[in-house]
Amino acid sequence: MCTRSWAFLLAVCLSILKVANGGRGIGARNAGSATASSIGQGATVTPAAPITLQELDSSTFDNAITAFTQVVVLFYAPWCGHSFQLQKELEQAAATLSGRAAFFRIDASTHVSIAERYRTDQTPVLVLFQPGGQTEAEEYVGTRSSAEIAKWIEKQSLLSVYEVESEAKLEEVLATALGLPYYVARGSLQFQQKFEKVASYNRHMGSFVYVKSSVNEEASLTVVRGFAEKIEMGATDPTEEDILEWCWQEQLPLFWAINDDNYEAYMQRATEGMLWVVFNPDVFVDNATALKSVFEDVARDFAQFPFVFIDASVYHQHVREELGCDSFPEAVLQLGDLSNETQPLTNYRLPLPDDARMVTQGLMKAWINAVIAGKVYPEGFAA
Repeated sequence: MCTRSWAFLLAVCLSILKVANGGRGIGARNAGSATASSIGQGATVTPAAPITLQELDSSTFDNAITAFTQVVVLFYAPWCGHSFQLQKELEQAAATLSGRAAFFRIDASTHVSIAERYRTDQTPVLVLFQPGGQTEAEEYVGTRSSAEIAKWIEKQSLLSVYEVESEAKLEEVLATALGLPYYVARGSLQFQQKFEKVASYNRHMGSFVYVKSSVNEEASLTVVRGFAEKIEMGATDPTEEDILEWCWQEQLPLFWAINDDNYEAYMQRATEGMLWVVFNPDVFVDNATALKSVFEDVARDFAQFPFVFIDASVYHQHVREELGCDSFPEAVLQLGDLSNETQPLTNYRLPLPDDARMVTQGLMKAWINAVIAGKVYPEGFAA
């Protein structure tokens, strides 16, 4: 059994983020003014010369995606500025990987049938193809930086499912999970194969683990996430589609730290809004741990809003400029579609008591209901 406290694990996770945070994530809605203090920057390195992407069309596409072990294709539009920016990052990633994958681009606005085949109805989109090209494809959903793109491509060459010999070994793995989602499969080899198929092209969702000693057991799937939340899948004989849908639905904890690694996943869910909690940085870990049960309970009643807490010492620019917080602790309910970077958001702020024991389910539920009912003005002033 794991003997570490969740406060300890959370502290370790946050310390890792402070030194290893290298991609553009939090702050992406205000990317034009992003700085190292808001989104994190890795060590300064001398980049290799960018590699120019080869152009594909409808006559060369199918051959190209099956001719190499790994193929990355940028679906772009020539009139799209975002396409141009992403192409520059991809070309730099290609140089970094130095021949470990083949890189192409295709004009999605001209070759519409190919774009529709892979559901790339917006541009730009990056798609990775591996052996089996035309059916085995995975879309990149991370931040648009060369470092993160290169990291994602390298990760695809690793084993998709980590096998552990026993339940005891599984506990050792989960003891270092640090809140990242772990999908744990048990059961027959047939079920393992389905699980591996899903894992192979959805590694961005979390870590996938199979318990080998369970081969004679009934098939089961569990996600372990956040503060030791364990959620069981109800279906006993799920299809690959069932497994994928369930894994996506259960990816995010009820209440957990948002960072560059999970930012995109939260944005995809926050189509109606999101609840942010900004604790005092000096007691951030202690307060997040002490109040996890309170906010998990409130999150169950407001499933339309992801619930997150954020380290104001790491992401202070986002906290100040996007959330409007200059004092702590505070809760901020952002209403609007966070998945759409062009849509304006409305912030409602609630100063929280310094004493964590005074932050209750009743306090939070009453305030959120008042915001939804239009009884609170933006920035938290009562109507």
